[in-house]
Amino acid sequence: MFGFYVSNAQTPSDSIFVAKNFWGYKFYQKDTRLNFNQLPYVMEENSEAFNLITHAKSNNTISSIISGAGGFLLGWQLVTAAIGGDPNWVLAGVGGGLIVISIPIFSKSYRQSLEAVKMYNEGLSMSSQRLNLNFGASKNGIGIIIGF
Repeated sequence: MFGFYVSNAQTPSDSIFVAKNFWGYKFYQKDTRLNFNQLPYVMEENSEAFNLITHAKSNNTISSIISGAGGFLLGWQLVTAAIGGDPNWVLAGVGGGLIVISIPIFSKSYRQSLEAVKMYNEGLSMSSQRLNLNFGASKNGIGIIIGF
Protein backbone atom coordinates (compact mmCIF):
# COMPACT_ATOMS: atom_id res chain seq x y z
CA MET A 1 0.00 0.00 0.00
CA PHE A 2 2.93 2.32 0.59
CA GLY A 3 4.58 3.71 -2.49
CA PHE A 4 6.40 6.68 -3.90
CA TYR A 5 5.57 8.24 -7.25
CA VAL A 6 7.02 11.27 -8.97
CA SER A 7 4.55 13.15 -11.14
CA ASN A 8 6.08 14.98 -14.08
CA ALA A 9 4.38 18.07 -15.42
CA GLN A 10 6.77 18.10 -18.36
CA THR A 11 8.31 15.14 -20.06
CA PRO A 12 11.84 14.72 -21.40
CA SER A 13 10.38 15.04 -24.90
CA ASP A 14 9.84 18.75 -24.12
CA SER A 15 13.62 19.12 -24.15
CA ILE A 16 15.31 20.89 -27.02
CA PHE A 17 17.93 18.84 -28.82
CA VAL A 18 20.81 20.31 -30.80
CA ALA A 19 22.29 18.70 -33.89
CA LYS A 20 25.48 20.05 -35.44
CA ASN A 21 26.26 19.73 -39.11
CA PHE A 22 28.59 21.41 -41.59
CA TRP A 23 26.35 24.50 -41.88
CA GLY A 24 25.86 25.06 -38.14
CA TYR A 25 23.42 23.97 -35.48
CA LYS A 26 19.85 22.76 -35.86
CA PHE A 27 17.40 22.79 -32.96
CA TYR A 28 14.70 20.16 -32.48
CA GLN A 29 11.88 19.67 -30.01
CA LYS A 30 10.16 16.32 -30.31
CA ASP A 31 10.19 15.77 -34.09
CA THR A 32 9.87 19.45 -35.00
CA ARG A 33 12.78 21.54 -36.22
CA LEU A 34 12.96 24.96 -34.55
CA ASN A 35 14.58 28.05 -36.01
CA PHE A 36 15.89 31.12 -34.20
CA ASN A 37 12.50 32.82 -34.47
CA GLN A 38 10.69 29.94 -32.76
CA LEU A 39 13.13 29.35 -29.90
CA PRO A 40 12.08 32.37 -27.79
CA TYR A 41 8.42 31.26 -27.89
CA VAL A 42 9.37 27.78 -26.72
CA MET A 43 11.55 29.16 -23.90
CA GLU A 44 9.10 31.75 -22.53
CA GLU A 45 8.54 29.76 -19.33
CA ASN A 46 12.22 29.97 -18.34
CA SER A 47 13.07 33.67 -18.00
CA GLU A 48 16.87 33.21 -17.96
CA ALA A 49 16.86 31.02 -21.06
CA PHE A 50 14.37 33.38 -22.73
CA ASN A 51 16.60 36.43 -22.12
CA LEU A 52 19.67 34.61 -23.38
CA ILE A 53 17.98 33.30 -26.54
CA THR A 54 16.62 36.81 -27.21
CA HIS A 55 20.16 38.21 -27.05
CA ALA A 56 21.38 35.37 -29.26
CA LYS A 57 18.65 36.13 -31.79
CA SER A 58 19.60 39.84 -31.78
CA ASN A 59 23.27 39.02 -32.31
CA ASN A 60 22.34 36.65 -35.13
CA THR A 61 20.29 39.39 -36.81
CA ILE A 62 23.11 41.93 -36.46
CA SER A 63 25.61 39.42 -37.85
CA SER A 64 23.34 38.64 -40.80
CA ILE A 65 22.92 42.32 -41.67
CA ILE A 66 26.66 43.04 -41.45
CA SER A 67 27.67 39.96 -43.44
CA GLY A 68 24.95 40.61 -46.03
CA ALA A 69 26.17 44.16 -46.57
CA GLY A 70 29.76 42.94 -46.76
CA GLY A 71 28.85 40.18 -49.18
CA PHE A 72 26.99 42.65 -51.38
CA LEU A 73 29.91 45.11 -51.49
CA LEU A 74 32.47 42.39 -52.17
CA GLY A 75 30.30 40.56 -54.69
CA TRP A 76 29.42 43.74 -56.55
CA GLN A 77 33.10 44.55 -57.10
CA LEU A 78 33.99 40.98 -58.08
CA VAL A 79 31.17 40.87 -60.64
CA THR A 80 32.28 44.26 -61.97
CA ALA A 81 35.81 42.86 -62.41
CA ALA A 82 34.49 39.66 -63.99
CA ILE A 83 32.52 41.50 -66.67
CA GLY A 84 35.49 43.70 -67.54
CA GLY A 85 34.60 46.85 -65.62
CA ASP A 86 36.80 48.88 -63.30
CA PRO A 87 36.09 47.63 -59.76
CA ASN A 88 36.55 49.77 -56.68
CA TRP A 89 38.87 47.60 -54.59
CA VAL A 90 38.41 49.81 -51.55
CA LEU A 91 34.72 48.85 -51.49
CA ALA A 92 35.70 45.20 -51.96
CA GLY A 93 38.07 45.52 -48.99
CA VAL A 94 35.35 47.13 -46.88
CA GLY A 95 32.99 44.29 -47.84
CA GLY A 96 35.57 41.68 -46.88
CA GLY A 97 36.18 43.51 -43.60
CA LEU A 98 32.46 43.52 -42.81
CA ILE A 99 32.31 39.78 -43.44
CA VAL A 100 35.26 39.22 -41.10
CA ILE A 101 33.65 41.42 -38.42
CA SER A 102 30.40 39.45 -38.62
CA ILE A 103 32.05 36.07 -37.92
CA PRO A 104 32.69 36.58 -34.15
CA ILE A 105 29.21 38.07 -33.70
CA PHE A 106 27.71 35.05 -35.44
CA SER A 107 29.78 32.68 -33.27
CA LYS A 108 28.67 34.50 -30.13
CA SER A 109 25.01 34.14 -31.11
CA TYR A 110 25.36 30.38 -31.46
CA ARG A 111 27.26 30.07 -28.16
CA GLN A 112 24.47 32.02 -26.47
CA SER A 113 21.81 29.86 -28.11
CA LEU A 114 23.52 26.65 -26.96
CA GLU A 115 23.73 28.03 -23.43
CA ALA A 116 20.05 29.02 -23.54
CA VAL A 117 19.08 25.52 -24.66
CA LYS A 118 21.16 24.07 -21.83
CA MET A 119 19.45 26.37 -19.29
CA TYR A 120 16.02 25.54 -20.67
CA ASN A 121 16.62 21.79 -20.53
CA GLU A 122 18.02 22.02 -16.99
CA GLY A 123 14.94 24.02 -15.99
CA LEU A 124 12.73 21.23 -17.34
CA SER A 125 14.46 18.61 -15.28
CA MET A 126 14.26 20.79 -12.16
CA SER A 127 10.57 21.55 -12.65
CA SER A 128 9.76 17.92 -13.33
CA GLN A 129 11.15 16.95 -9.92
CA ARG A 130 9.14 19.44 -7.88
CA LEU A 131 5.82 17.64 -7.56
CA ASN A 132 5.93 14.42 -5.53
CA LEU A 133 3.01 12.15 -4.76
CA ASN A 134 3.32 9.87 -1.75
CA PHE A 135 0.79 7.24 -0.81
CA GLY A 136 1.08 6.36 2.82
CA ALA A 137 0.57 7.35 6.38
CA SER A 138 0.16 10.97 7.28
CA LYS A 139 -0.55 12.62 10.60
CA ASN A 140 -4.29 12.40 9.81
CA GLY A 141 -4.26 8.76 8.70
CA ILE A 142 -3.60 6.99 5.43
CA GLY A 143 -3.81 9.10 2.30
CA ILE A 144 -2.07 10.89 -0.52
CA ILE A 145 0.70 13.33 0.34
CA ILE A 146 1.60 15.86 -2.32
CA GLY A 147 5.02 17.49 -1.97
CA PHE A 148 6.22 20.50 -3.97
